[in-house]
Amino acid sequence: MGPAVGNQVILVLSLDPSGQLRWEKTYPTGGFAGALLWTLEPATDGNYLLGAKNYDDNRFPIPPAWVLKLDAAGNVLWQKVFGIQPEQIHATPDAGAILTGFPVCAPVCNQTILKLDAAGNIAWQKQYVFGSNTGLDSARPSADGGYLVTGTYAVGTGYNALLMKLDSSGNVAWQRGYTSSVCTSIGAGDILPVAGGGALMSVGCGYNTIVKLDQSGAIQWQESLKYQQISLVLYLGAFSPTLDGGYVTAGSVGSLSGTSALVALKVGPNGELQPCPAIKAQSPGLAPTIPTTVQASTASIGTADTTIVPGSVNVSVSPTQLMLGNACLY
Repeated sequence: MGPAVGNQVILVLSLDPSGQLRWEKTYPTGGFAGALLWTLEPATDGNYLLGAKNYDDNRFPIPPAWVLKLDAAGNVLWQKVFGIQPEQIHATPDAGAILTGFPVCAPVCNQTILKLDAAGNIAWQKQYVFGSNTGLDSARPSADGGYLVTGTYAVGTGYNALLMKLDSSGNVAWQRGYTSSVCTSIGAGDILPVAGGGALMSVGCGYNTIVKLDQSGAIQWQESLKYQQISLVLYLGAFSPTLDGGYVTAGSVGSLSGTSALVALKVGPNGELQPCPAIKAQSPGLAPTIPTTVQASTASIGTADTTIVPGSVNVSVSPTQLMLGNACLY
């Protein structure tokens, strides 16, 4: 839940496989503005990682990243705030976390990555200096102990998508840029490392393109999707692998009138889609290009402890009124 209405808190529900409520907890900021939930992921130590932006912590020039480690019952094991505006927060194999974001811009927003250990302490922190206006989006651990990081960088009057490979200490091992013959500006969103050392990345004018990359960042296949109705825009978010070697992605489809609906897509191992008259594939025209050179330097991001105490609420779980529809008939 985000800021705008007073006294908003983060609400976490634990459900069993049948959808029955196990427990519920609230995590108040202690102020009026509230917090914007960013992520809730399982950690490798059996606990949970909760990441948010805290609008009520005034110890930093900007609303800081708020990271909590919860046990299996939702109790807070530790919590800290970090002086960056978070873009993405993800769990890492060592039961820690990796954060992308930036501190206050003066005037350039230096893109920053923080690596946290299992206790929430900063293991390392790096700023990534570009020769142009840029932004980092998602950072995820790769199988070799490093990280894959997505983003966007300015070229002329447009933007290209960016992919960086970092080593385990946050140093840049290699970097790739991607341009499009269809769009003058594109950006890279989420990235999912997959078996075999490659990755699946969302990229495009509206993050509507799925790109499969090999271990070096070379494009193996790409699938760009759009609705036949020109007034509908498709946005894709995060990916997850499926047992048959394919992938599932979720997002939204919206109209120019402001109405929108959730959408889920199943993609085969090589980008195959089930036939769908309303959704058509188009050539995104993505091709590798040389990105602006990114240089890493040591950052100095402030951190502080917090003392939020979780509360209990009386949530009753009941069937929703959501209508499950066919995206092909939207």
